[in-house]
Parts: sequence; structure tokens; C-alpha cells
Amino acid sequence: MYVLDQRGSVVKEISLPTSFARSMAVFHGRLVIATKPRLTIVDPHSWRVAYWGMGQEETQFDQLYVKGDTLWVSYVQRGKSGWLALNDQFNIFPKEVSHF
Repeated sequence: MYVLDQRGSVVKEISLPTSFARSMAVFHGRLVIATKPRLTIVDPHSWRVAYWGMGQEETQFDQLYVKGDTLWVSYVQRGKSGWLALNDQFNIFPKEVSHF
């Protein structure tokens, strides 16, 4: 991922774990990118990058949606789809996890 200035010049390059991003959302001032097999979390002030995953290499995150203080994440894992809700510390709300 490239960070560009207002003239279109590259000021920073951020490596992603895969070559594409499925969805992006701004959540509590950080850019969250749905990548495989982890979410990529970028702090736009320091350009520090962190990763969040479920510990399963076959997890593929799909869509991100922010509502209030919750980041909703859809994913596919072992051929099954699911969704989960994360708080501002990227902890899962236990009762919000669902598989369908």
C-alpha cells in the first residue's frame, strides 16, 4: 500500500501480508484493512503497522463495517462464513460471534 502526498508522490510504502485489500475502514483513528489471514491495522500518525488475526492461516477476512464503538468483520474460514464484533482494543465481543 502506498501513502501519497497531495501531489501524488509516494511518501511511504506499507507492506501488506497479501497483494490485495478486500475492504478498508477507519476505526478509532486507525486504518483497518481486511487482508488474508490477518487484519492489517495502520496508525496514520506514526505509520506503525500492527496485525490482528484469529490464529488460523486459512482465515480470509472480507468486509469491514464500523458502527459506533464496534468494528464488524465478516470472514470465511474452512469453507464457512462468519462475522464477529471487535471493540476499540481489537478484542472480540464473545456473544457477537456467529457462524452461518
